[in-house]
Amino acid sequence: MTRGAFVIPRIATANALWAALDRSLFSLNFFTYANARDTIAAVGTGYDAVRNGLIGLYGQPLTEQEGPSAYRSAVWAEHDTLIELLPHVLQAPMLQIGLSHREGNATYERRIAQTADAPKA
Repeated sequence: MTRGAFVIPRIATANALWAALDRSLFSLNFFTYANARDTIAAVGTGYDAVRNGLIGLYGQPLTEQEGPSAYRSAVWAEHDTLIELLPHVLQAPMLQIGLSHREGNATYERRIAQTADAPKA
């Protein structure tokens, strides 16, 4: 497993991560609103806007959890790509959108479940 910050020289990119497994890139994650004023409200507004845009492109989510803003999430599957949308409001208010290769992500999840030193949430 290899991962790190998503850095592009001379292009401002903040709060983004990538992950690779067995030398294959399988995940890109972008985080927004980390430094915005009124971040909890901004996260909810951003989540709704991105969710509606993704519904316009890909239809209803494959899975969706609805509830208070801290407990909402949505996942779309488009061909070999999983698209995950998560509003984080409890620890560090921000909106996360992740793109991952379905098979690569499943392999990662299986390996993490079998590893004693798995990353802690």
